Amino acid sequence: MKFSHILLTTLLPPLSHAASCVSPRDNTTTTTATTSTLNLNYTTLSHRALTGLNIDFFNTTAQRWSVQDAWWLSAIALTNLLSYSLATKTTEYLPQITSVINAQSQPLPWWPQGNGSFRADSTDDTAWWALALLQTYDLTGNATYLSLAQADERYIYSYWSNATCRGGVVQDIRRNAYKNAISNELYISLAAGLYLRTKEGVYLTRAKQAWEWFGQSGMINGGDLVNDGLTEDGSCRNNNQTEWSYNQGVILGGLVDLYHATGNTTYLTTARKIADAAVASSSPLISSSSSSSSSNDTTGMLTESCEGAKTCNNDQQAFKGIFAYNLAKLDREFPGERPYKGVLTKWAESMYSYDRAVVKRAGEEGDLYDVSWGGEYETGSLGRQVSGLGLLVALIE
Repeated sequence: MKFSHILLTTLLPPLSHAASCVSPRDNTTTTTATTSTLNLNYTTLSHRALTGLNIDFFNTTAQRWSVQDAWWLSAIALTNLLSYSLATKTTEYLPQITSVINAQSQPLPWWPQGNGSFRADSTDDTAWWALALLQTYDLTGNATYLSLAQADERYIYSYWSNATCRGGVVQDIRRNAYKNAISNELYISLAAGLYLRTKEGVYLTRAKQAWEWFGQSGMINGGDLVNDGLTEDGSCRNNNQTEWSYNQGVILGGLVDLYHATGNTTYLTTARKIADAAVASSSPLISSSSSSSSSNDTTGMLTESCEGAKTCNNDQQAFKGIFAYNLAKLDREFPGERPYKGVLTKWAESMYSYDRAVVKRAGEEGDLYDVSWGGEYETGSLGRQVSGLGLLVALIE
């Protein structure tokens, strides 16, 4: 399948200088570009980044992106397409969206006992796809996608256990173990999202149950940031593992949905505490000094702890876009204040100016993004691309 895209290049800001480089995948010439005057059109830039995503990473045979990478990253790529489609009210990508869902809903080779419908060997992988199904329902109105998401919710909730840590969903289904942040945050978002669409009380009950457990679990540390999970030695303490950006982001989206489901502003208050801690100058997620490898001042950039040593794996490369998307979701709850739009815009302008490459192939042109939003573009990957897309789509107004 080949996708044709209209590139609105006339809306892009003028380039102040450009440096040519070569894509390692197929010798495609790319251009790393910086700007002197920014007036960014995030609809246009998102479209260009989606074009880059498809022409560089989409596998038409497998109907997923970058088959060598983790399956959940294709769910994030699909979410990018859906978020753009919903924000711009377009059906341009609908054939690809439905084709991907049809293909990926088949039984998984590595977990055939899940019997398909996105039921994977980890609750977080299942939840990423289920959330994409909710957006597909929003885009199409087709109740089949809602029913699939409901089936996935039942599957995930079947792994809720009070036997360890007094509650919570386990992440690792094979071991029936590990109560971690991301699986439970995603479940809160899924259950709350289902309630908002169906008004079935069981989903609100479960979303509130999951949040009440999560809030008192100890995973939110004394600095109002979320660590990776709980220890597995029976003590169920905060394991003090890395405060990844996506663990700060997904809970923001879930809390916003709980606010809409209940009208209780306490959820927004808690979300702002986490968001403020994540973007504070003292946060471990915010760069406090300029990178020596970039001509840009990277102070204040959203930065994962693995970036400095360039050790981020493909999963970790995707995290920041998930945070940015959910931070923007919280930001829009305060239309008169927009407390986070400034930092989101700063990150996007830096990423566009210093971390972008133009890829041209078979008559199509799109943009690729690297992992460090304040650093020079070096190479692309699926994780890097969906992260950049998450930030760009988040800023579409």
